[in-house]
Amino acid sequence: MKTSLKEYVEGVYKGGISCEGVTRLHQMESEYSKWIDEQEAGIVASMEENL
Repeated sequence: MKTSLKEYVEGVYKGGISCEGVTRLHQMESEYSKWIDEQEAGIVASMEENL
């Protein structure tokens, strides 16, 4: 089961978030930071090609 960020936030405000929800949020954070790193690496690589 995947929890969207919206569902997670609503769950937190309602006061009942499961351990699974917290784990899923950590997964989303690491996936997102990995994606950011890939984007930055791609930008740097394309800048170096253009020099």
